[in-house]
Amino acid sequence: MIRILNFKDFNSLNESIRIEKIDPSYYSKETVTSLPYSKYIKDNRNSFLKKLVKISEDLGIKPIWLLHTIFNESRFDPKKADKYTGAVGLLSFFPEVLKNLMYVDTGKIISPNDVLQMSNVDQLDLINGFYKNWIESMELKSPINPGDFAALTFYPGIIKKDWKWEFPDYVIQKNSDMFKKFPNPGGKTKKDYYDYINQIFEYDGEYDDNNEKILGQFTGAFVDPSLFRGKKPLEYYKDLILTKEDPALNAQVQAQDAEVTQTNKQVEK
Repeated sequence: MIRILNFKDFNSLNESIRIEKIDPSYYSKETVTSLPYSKYIKDNRNSFLKKLVKISEDLGIKPIWLLHTIFNESRFDPKKADKYTGAVGLLSFFPEVLKNLMYVDTGKIISPNDVLQMSNVDQLDLINGFYKNWIESMELKSPINPGDFAALTFYPGIIKKDWKWEFPDYVIQKNSDMFKKFPNPGGKTKKDYYDYINQIFEYDGEYDDNNEKILGQFTGAFVDPSLFRGKKPLEYYKDLILTKEDPALNAQVQAQDAEVTQTNKQVEK
């Protein structure tokens, strides 16, 4: 379990996921038709949707996929903060993940507090940079299919598996509500998961609060791709689950987050 705490090793310039701030002129002329979840977007609604549509186009995905994903993770609340895991923001980034995200123009590592200070529009820069890095790392070609994009959020290891590969029992147990919704009752293969995601993502309406964690209870992709490649996917995913369930370990992670935030303040001075 100690390995999951050693994220300082990934904060160097060459290894960090570089985040670029997108100029508003890049998406300001984007045409946005009626999209679901608008009622959840309390601030900057027009700018947020224009930017989301533009980055979705650049990533090779449909905007509705990203809308469903953000709904699943935060209900579009940019100030969401999980006191237990430390996950923050629209996409519930874990603190250990943020230590690997760095602004290109300043070289500043992003802390959980930084995310909570950002608007919903600014947080889309993080989402764009993170998914772009993962898509390149997993060598996915545009247009991306729904199952692969969801796998980046839920469990990247399945992207390279064949259709008959089956999820391990501990993943099924931790996500039992999701697996029960599969079109194929009792299904647990990659194909079953991709069929389910096609059904979820191609729905052009809104899910409601009764659809809790429709994409899975835990996120497997929200780690630095270089770290993911350095371990067996199953081993890392299991470590991630156990870490989220260990209050003492999470206290250590959050203490490290406070240290990063203080360091950033010193740099800014």
